Amino acid sequence: MSPRSWERVALSMLIVPAAVAALVEPADASVDAVVTGIVEDSLLHPLQGATVVIHDAHGNTIATTTTDKDGRFSIPGVPLGDYTVEASSTGLISDHQHVQLASGQVTSLELVLVDQEEVVRIEEDWALPLPTRATGSVTTVGRQELSELPGAEDRPITDVMATQAGFVADALGNVYVRGHHGNVQYQVDGIPVPDSVGSMFAASIPVRLIQSLEIITGGMPAEFGNRLGAVVNLVTRGPADHPEGAVTARYGSFNTVEPGFTYSSKLTDRSGMFVGGSFEYSQRALDPPSIIPILHDDGYRGRVFARYDFQPCEVNRYEVFAMYAHNRFEVPIDPSIAPLDPARPDLVRPVDKFGNESPGFVPHDTDATESEHEVFAAVSWTHKLPHGQIQIAPIYKLSRGNLLGDPEHALGALADPGTTTSDVMRIAHHAGGIAAYSWASDRHLVKAGVQTDFLHGLTRFTAYTRDDASPMGGIASSTSGRDRTDALLTGAYLQDHVTLGSLALDAGIRIDQLHVMLEGGATDDSFGVSPRLGASFAFSKNTVGHVFAGVKWMPPSPLDAASAARALGVVPADQPVAYDLKPETDLYSEAGLVARLAKPLSSSLTVWGRYAYNQLDDTSIGSTSLDSNYNFERGRAGGVEGSLELRVGPWLSAFANASYGFAQGRGIASAKFLFTPEDLADNSWQTLDHAQTLTGNAGATVREGRFSITGLLAYGSGLRTGPANDQHVPAHLRADISTQYTFVTHEYPIRVGIDVINVADAHYAYRIGNGFVGSSYGAPRTVFMSLSIPLASEPHHGSEKGDDK
Repeated sequence: MSPRSWERVALSMLIVPAAVAALVEPADASVDAVVTGIVEDSLLHPLQGATVVIHDAHGNTIATTTTDKDGRFSIPGVPLGDYTVEASSTGLISDHQHVQLASGQVTSLELVLVDQEEVVRIEEDWALPLPTRATGSVTTVGRQELSELPGAEDRPITDVMATQAGFVADALGNVYVRGHHGNVQYQVDGIPVPDSVGSMFAASIPVRLIQSLEIITGGMPAEFGNRLGAVVNLVTRGPADHPEGAVTARYGSFNTVEPGFTYSSKLTDRSGMFVGGSFEYSQRALDPPSIIPILHDDGYRGRVFARYDFQPCEVNRYEVFAMYAHNRFEVPIDPSIAPLDPARPDLVRPVDKFGNESPGFVPHDTDATESEHEVFAAVSWTHKLPHGQIQIAPIYKLSRGNLLGDPEHALGALADPGTTTSDVMRIAHHAGGIAAYSWASDRHLVKAGVQTDFLHGLTRFTAYTRDDASPMGGIASSTSGRDRTDALLTGAYLQDHVTLGSLALDAGIRIDQLHVMLEGGATDDSFGVSPRLGASFAFSKNTVGHVFAGVKWMPPSPLDAASAARALGVVPADQPVAYDLKPETDLYSEAGLVARLAKPLSSSLTVWGRYAYNQLDDTSIGSTSLDSNYNFERGRAGGVEGSLELRVGPWLSAFANASYGFAQGRGIASAKFLFTPEDLADNSWQTLDHAQTLTGNAGATVREGRFSITGLLAYGSGLRTGPANDQHVPAHLRADISTQYTFVTHEYPIRVGIDVINVADAHYAYRIGNGFVGSSYGAPRTVFMSLSIPLASEPHHGSEKGDDK
């Protein structure tokens, strides 16, 4: 690294603490909302000194304050999710409201306390929450909905995302949103998570660790940068008011076994902890290139998470969390491919019905494997002031991946002439942090912030070529080397959420820079400015429309280009991999309407479109999680999404959504070593391989006492296939069902469950003969049984949750 590059790194590491001193107003974290309001008596006179408490869905106290002389209160820094806000005062009957808080929004409430003799009967209101004033597409999923999905506590977050409008599910746990390949920004408790060397991060976070999650697609405020296909805000489970925890076990098809645990507790009045983890083994670890038989697909994954909270006083709060995950998979082998006949060198394998060329034969004794390790840790300090808060959080992330090709067997006697294989090790160290500030008033929520991420990346490889002169094959030669890539990503933003009666505005600007440092001292710099403007208008309290227009700047992943080139052997081992990736710049707009048609029923409709310069796309390498960026000169995409949500009392909740979309690119502009001369010569618009025209999801949960049953339906018209991506794989419809029952013995709730995935045993493909990926098929019918044994008795919250209403 050049001295000048080191100066940039050092300067960026000073930006975050310097900004804390330079800016004058406090800020809310990205996942936080502000709850304001007024408490009045039955004659609508303001009540001074009334107590206002926010409880989560389990009755745990999140925040407490008292009203001022005008009866008003303001509680900043409330994480997104579902809550009950309750007001009480001596001699009066308390009042409460259920609210669904979105990140970065101000929610205003009116709570009325009445005398005892004025009360006849107040019934619990199970209505859906009113639409938020967000200027983009926002979905919030709470703890209860997460725990009732098929797969429940063991389901990865990506499976939850795939049930939302605009998302498309693919093999290997990948999800795509609104025509983007990847480009999902994950945030844990308001802290952006840097890229992984594979697709591991989201698949490593099971539902058991999440309190609630918010999914933002499309129109995003300026505080969000880097990956902007979608932002997924994860609010992790923290310490409960009472000890909580469980030991779980899951067993089912393909000899899948998964033990796990969670535990949380207050340690003192001002501190608490939450820990959780699981281990999973399966003989169908990845989506293989055939439904049956499955050849070489064993794997396991383990993950552990810990969070510690400490609040020494009312205005300061510290949070420390860390996560470790490890995966190891066998790379699946396609059993349908036959070896070539040495006596008939003129024969070639036929193309499939879509015109795709056949992949090469992989000897069945090849033991190619992929393993990944990931560590993520952050420390967050939050300081509350009367009108907001400040958050500072340094982070560190280590990602390490190893792809071992087993050349001894992969280049054996039956392997195709000219076959190559590689061993590739990728490692990425990320260090950086965020600082965020805001100022909140009745009309404004002003935010400013900075963030920085320094990447030290290294790829080590050994490339092997087959000895075609020998009838037994074997290794003819091997060459080893390394590629080093360092990068510094910095960003700063300023935005204001303005509420003017029925009108709300989000106006902001973001500035980002990517400085890439390559082996040999070469550098590459890119710079982006992203103005964004959104507006929402409440036609009534039940109907809110929104529009958004802005620029979204997304940098490439600098480490991936070298990793893919070495894994594929498309660049000679003694030559460096040229870096020519460019950031994508999108001109994006959307318009939408959210309406609560009745108290139990709400709907939404969104239309969106974008035009991209230097559109980023990924190509996956075989049946692995290794992806590589490349650019199209131009890109375009658009679509329509609609959804319905139903809630009838405490016993029924349901949803349905449907999406139509297209995504295209024109003219391959970078990483050209991945493509054939014919691909490079084609400058026409082509549909992207991860685009799916029609996608639909529906689900319902019925609860009766301690029993619940949940069903899900997922429809896809098929991802693209064919040499020019001008066809699609056959459409599929999959149904899942889950039942749970909780036994209570001496206040210890023991939960048992049965999950049936793909009830109708539909045989369908995610991919067929696509690029380097080949084919990947969804799982046939699978059945799993689960057991959860508590580590603490079930707490009783009484009137904390408003049960007396």
